[in-house]
Amino acid sequence: MSTPSAPAGRPRPSFTEHLPSLSEAGPLIALVLACAFFISQSNRFLSFQNLSLILQQTMVVAVIAIGQTLILPAGLRQLALISDAGVSALEGEIRELVDDLVGTLGELKEANVVPADLEGIGAAKYARDSQLAAMGKVREVGDQLERVVADDLWPLPKYEEMLFIK
Repeated sequence: MSTPSAPAGRPRPSFTEHLPSLSEAGPLIALVLACAFFISQSNRFLSFQNLSLILQQTMVVAVIAIGQTLILPAGLRQLALISDAGVSALEGEIRELVDDLVGTLGELKEANVVPADLEGIGAAKYARDSQLAAMGKVREVGDQLERVVADDLWPLPKYEEMLFIK
């Protein structure tokens, strides 16, 4: 059985050409090294409570990032499109949703600053009452924007697309 050869005129890529670049693999390498360091410094790093806290903080930061870098720009593009078309009735609705998104993202940023005196169950209650509630508000506004932003401007899969693959 023969091995497939490279197309005529092009040399076969070497193994190192298939490896990710340092800029692509760098964050993963840094994460692995940081985890290894913290595991070596404390036996509590891999505890359920600590990993739960890391996951919780990651989710809050991820919702802020998705809201600011994906959903807000899509809403602003839709607003500009409607404004250019001169449809003032729709412009007001989109502008209100975009303003609501900016406001709820601000609330989530504020909720992400956990008071220093909270630990354990107090921190968990704060996360439930403040952070989770603020994340829910961002989600509600994002869901409303999803319904009114044009499909070609929306950067994420819509619920319909996830349920019924086109």
